[in-house]
Amino acid sequence: MELVVVDGGTALDRALAECAVALVFFSGRQCAVCANFERMLRAICRGYSGICCIKVESDNALDRVKQLGIMGVPAIVGYVNGEPVTVASGLLHAPAVSMFITSLIRAARG
Repeated sequence: MELVVVDGGTALDRALAECAVALVFFSGRQCAVCANFERMLRAICRGYSGICCIKVESDNALDRVKQLGIMGVPAIVGYVNGEPVTVASGLLHAPAVSMFITSLIRAARG
């Protein structure tokens, strides 16, 4: 599935309402590491179906960032039925992101 960009917390809520399983990428506007991470994440997301991949700038969703306890970007959060189930911050390598998505899909299946 393609990585979809939303512009803030309200748009994120609407996107999550349409997805049973979602991976949300919190990025920083001036974050060079985030730009590289995004390229990798786009390639990984294309290999999965049945999961929404969403990007949001952390500055545009500060309430959500604080609520989730995200202390730095890049960060990814796994959602099942609109509820966060797992959070990972920092630069993850492709195998770790793939394992994150696999565990998220397993969590969704119960």
